[in-house]
Amino acid sequence: MMKVKKYKLGGAQFVSLVNEDDCPYDPYVSCYLRQRLASRAFNTALRSANELLFLFAYFDSRSINLTARISSGELISIPELTGFLEHSLKTRSKSDEDVIQFSSVKSKAFRNALAANRRLEKKVAGPTASGRLRQLRFYIEWLFDQFHGGRKFEEALLKRFKTLLNKIKLYENSLGRRHPKTRQDFENAIPKEILERLISIVLPESENNPFRMCRLRNYLIVHVLLQTGIRRGALAKLKISDCDFFAGRNLLRIYRSSTDGADPRNDRPNQKSGNHIVEISSGLAKRLKYYIDQVREKYDGSKNHDFIFIAECNTSWSAGAPISVKQINNLFCTLSKSLCFRVHPHLLRHYWNDELSALGEKNKIETAKLEELRRQGMGWSANSDMSRIYNDRHMQREVNQLMLERQLEALSGNGDEF
Repeated sequence: MMKVKKYKLGGAQFVSLVNEDDCPYDPYVSCYLRQRLASRAFNTALRSANELLFLFAYFDSRSINLTARISSGELISIPELTGFLEHSLKTRSKSDEDVIQFSSVKSKAFRNALAANRRLEKKVAGPTASGRLRQLRFYIEWLFDQFHGGRKFEEALLKRFKTLLNKIKLYENSLGRRHPKTRQDFENAIPKEILERLISIVLPESENNPFRMCRLRNYLIVHVLLQTGIRRGALAKLKISDCDFFAGRNLLRIYRSSTDGADPRNDRPNQKSGNHIVEISSGLAKRLKYYIDQVREKYDGSKNHDFIFIAECNTSWSAGAPISVKQINNLFCTLSKSLCFRVHPHLLRHYWNDELSALGEKNKIETAKLEELRRQGMGWSANSDMSRIYNDRHMQREVNQLMLERQLEALSGNGDEF
């Protein structure tokens, strides 16, 4: 029975696939996870390990040894790949032993409807299946390089291997387009009325505040995300030493680090993008400083580390410990229930980008300049396409608005009213 195991070594976090005795499932898998994913964020490595777990469970059940296949040059056949593709669309790899049978239902039409619905429920979204296929491609590419890289081999083997990779890529692309997002690209990240209510209820003194405790901390978390657009991982790893509140400056330093021996959390958060500096309002900086000096100091556990945001409830004697990403998620779940609208940390990142687009339009900033400003503000590299994607999204919204106005003019000119 395989499973994903998380462990720490030398202050860094790692993942591996292990058997029921907690021994490595395959040394090549362990090397792959350490070498290929060493520079990636921990959550990326964890997702990759779970995708590997899924694909090995499938191939093991078919008595297919991927390592032996790649090392021998036998590879995997197209029918075997097609079988994995079909399996990748399933939500799980368990047998049908736990499926309730409806053979006692006499209506054939009803039984057919039940069967069709069951198949749909067991399907995963295209991007999920595409990720499983992509992980297979990455892994066999890495294995092929380990066994055949820099060595002489038959040209026919390379041709068959490239054909296999191209087939996997073809499947990946088709799955990626199969389930488009339902939210249109030109819609705002968060409706104005929802944003106004969110800002209102997180005020510590608000009668509608859904939190009995941690009100100031939760207010600060929401407003730091709104004003900076940083990810929840970057927020959770903010330290007091990252604050530069001197000489009229209100700056927060956002950075990425592969290891942090001072972080006691099992799932250590990290900054996914590059290092950069963000600025917050003077009012928010004052409240943040008050929280650090007056509220955080009351918890003895906070003296063992430098992280700003801490757990204030003493669940499992965790008061004073650095806040976890899970706690941040729970915070937004509570807010979502109060607002009757799903809000999450990344939604506020989208809001930040929408605001930048609006300001760019208002100040007539050229597209190229706006993309560069966005990259700086988000910590994206010069090669990242995300800045262009956000700019395109804003332009699409403008196009739709202009066309709607034009259509209304045309209708009014013809005397058509609705």
